[in-house]
Amino acid sequence: MSTPIYGHVTLELHAQQGTAPEWIRILPAGTFKGTDGRGPFTLNDAQSVIKLSLSRDGGIIPVDYNHSLYAAKQTDGAAGWINQLESRDDGIWARVDWTPRARQAIADNEWRFLSPAIQTNAAGDVLSIDSVGLVNKPNFNLPILNAQETEAAQPDLGCLDAADIALMTRIQDDIAAVRGRLSSCSSPQLHAAQMEKATLEAEIMKNLGL
Repeated sequence: MSTPIYGHVTLELHAQQGTAPEWIRILPAGTFKGTDGRGPFTLNDAQSVIKLSLSRDGGIIPVDYNHSLYAAKQTDGAAGWINQLESRDDGIWARVDWTPRARQAIADNEWRFLSPAIQTNAAGDVLSIDSVGLVNKPNFNLPILNAQETEAAQPDLGCLDAADIALMTRIQDDIAAVRGRLSSCSSPQLHAAQMEKATLEAEIMKNLGL
C-alpha cells in the first residue's frame, strides 16, 4: 500500500470503573473485514508485525484522535503513545501511555472505540501498525475499532481506463516493496531518513487520490 489503511476495523475501548485501560487490543487475530467492504485483511504473523511496527520512529507508535495524523492540518495532538506490543490468542495488544487529556476523556466515555492504521501487502496480509486512532464511529461488527470513510471521500476513478488503474496498482506495490526492504536497513539513521522520504512520497500519493 502507498499509505496506511485506516477505517477498516474497530475495537471496543473498554474503560473500566472510570479509568482508561493500560492495555488495549488493536488488531484482531485471523482474517477481518470492514462493513464498508474493505478487506479482507489477515494477521498471519503477529510477531513479525510487532517487530516491524516497533522498528520505526524510535519504537513509538502514536495514538491520535479520529486519525487526525493523516489530515492535511494536524491540530489535535497525540492521545497517547504505544511502546510495547504483545501477541495474544485474540490478536495484538498494546500498552498505552495516555496523555492526561485523553485519559480523562476516555474515563468520561467521550471515546469508545479504537481504530488501527495498518500497512498491508497486495494480498491483504498485515505488515505493520502505523498508528491507532480514538474514534466513535465503528466500522467492524466485532469488539474492535476503526473509523468508516464516506463514499464521497473515495477517489473518483471514472476518468481512468484499465491501463491507468493497472499503473496505479503497480506504483502502490512498488512503494510497499521498497518499504519492506527499508525495514531491514542496518543503519538506524539511514533507515530513518529513507522512511521519512517514503512517508512523504506516500502522502503525495494520498493527496493525489492514488
